Amino acid sequence: MKHFIQKSLLIVATTSILTSCGPDVVSLATEKADKYLADLNKLDQKQPLSNLILDFSNQVYLNESEIELVVLLEEFEGENLQLFDKTIADKITSKKDEITNKIQSKKKEGFDFMQNKTWIVKDKSENNYYKALFTVSDDKLVFENISGKYPVSLNEGADKCKIGDTEVTFEKISDSELKVTNGTNTGVFVDAESDDLILGKFSGNIKYYGSSISLTINVKSLKKATLYMKGPGGSESYSLVVKSKGNGKYSFTDKSGDVINLKYKDNRVKGTMGDINLNLSRGKSGNAYYVNSIYDGYTAEDAKKRKSSNTSSSSSSNSDWDEVLVEYEEFIDNYITLLKKATSNPGDMTIIAEYTTYMQQAEKLGRKLSGAGSDLTSSQMRKFTKLQTKLMNAAMDLMKH
Repeated sequence: MKHFIQKSLLIVATTSILTSCGPDVVSLATEKADKYLADLNKLDQKQPLSNLILDFSNQVYLNESEIELVVLLEEFEGENLQLFDKTIADKITSKKDEITNKIQSKKKEGFDFMQNKTWIVKDKSENNYYKALFTVSDDKLVFENISGKYPVSLNEGADKCKIGDTEVTFEKISDSELKVTNGTNTGVFVDAESDDLILGKFSGNIKYYGSSISLTINVKSLKKATLYMKGPGGSESYSLVVKSKGNGKYSFTDKSGDVINLKYKDNRVKGTMGDINLNLSRGKSGNAYYVNSIYDGYTAEDAKKRKSSNTSSSSSSNSDWDEVLVEYEEFIDNYITLLKKATSNPGDMTIIAEYTTYMQQAEKLGRKLSGAGSDLTSSQMRKFTKLQTKLMNAAMDLMKH
């Protein structure tokens, strides 16, 4: 819904504002091009890639919407339209190309930097952060500890790369750090160190006095792990203290002082538990909740568990939407006033300046709508539709007079 409001306003404006004789084609084109160029020059090309892409697309959208409105107001066509377009293009094309090339350069740098490495989220505050461990190789993203595999592409010709069908930005922010942004989700990832690779769940079977026992060690951090054992006598679990000995070797000690010594290599851990030899392989704990699992290890199974709790929190999200819809209604009322002014004062070019202000407000409102936190309820959708109808009906009534 990001540009939905702006597009609606543009449609209404172009069907409601009357045309004028207008100033000289070249003078008007130069005025609009100078403003367009000034807005582009204000963009900080050193800002994070995702921000640069957003700011650039917003400026292009706002300026070109305003230019389109001028063409409709002045009824430019034929040679006048060609002259108008050429005058603007001559002034802004070079700067647009410069910013586009900057975006493409940073995009490719991040994409190349990400390849053939294993990544883990830098912020380890999430309990399940270890599940977010993922490897990118041969243009595929594979989670190490949960089931999930997605194609990764540079997405030639677009501003953003892709993981599966999702557009994302990859940005190198240091020699070991990668920033990934997907819509409103963003996270910093670090090139996984050797100790990070021990994180996860490793399982296998052992024979103990003729009985088969399944054994799992779940390593959730580099300090603590849990040992699960299940056999004919039932199930037991033990808390373990983890200690790295270097070179992929680790000790796991329980409260009684018993020690398990293991060495990690290629998604397996091998070693001893007393006089018992262990050979455990990495297992998958659930299924990825699409690509967003890279940020927090959130799984599809987690989503099901939290479905009921989301119901209780939906009232808060719905309240957010209610507030935005109230703001949207006030916005429409003020915009209808502008339309009436345009009808009463045909050819008043100051309306374009006011229109630009409203487009900027529409951009801010669009951001709120895109990030309110949940889908509209049926009653909120009816209200939203009613507001859209109110706007279009006002435009139609004005056209009759």
